[in-house]
Amino acid sequence: ARPPKEPYPDALVSSIDFAAAAADLAGCDRPESLTGRSILRAFTGDPAANHAPGGLLSEFGERVMLATEQHKAVFERRTGRVMGLFDLLTDPSETHDLVGKPGSEALIERLRARLSLSLLPLRSAPVA
Repeated sequence: ARPPKEPYPDALVSSIDFAAAAADLAGCDRPESLTGRSILRAFTGDPAANHAPGGLLSEFGERVMLATEQHKAVFERRTGRVMGLFDLLTDPSETHDLVGKPGSEALIERLRARLSLSLLPLRSAPVA
């Protein structure tokens, strides 16, 4: 594989994707337990490169953040309560929390479903 030429691809990527990219650049086989996707495809314009099964995850303390192409939601891990909800297209600075706004409950339920899709590959990965 070759290093990327374009500086900023328009794809959802996460820090867990860098290990897969390093393996691709080195020409190594990736272990089955590696959950990330190589970011190199994002630089080639491959439409499959932006396929994050539910979105991108980040965990910090008792919080889980899910980012999709349009939304960001922060959930309390133990209760599942939504602590913040933002439309990243209309509010990229995340200054207008949508929790409690009209239509937010349906959006939250859709994001909960996407969160489940994001967690499934991590939960089913073999433990080394």
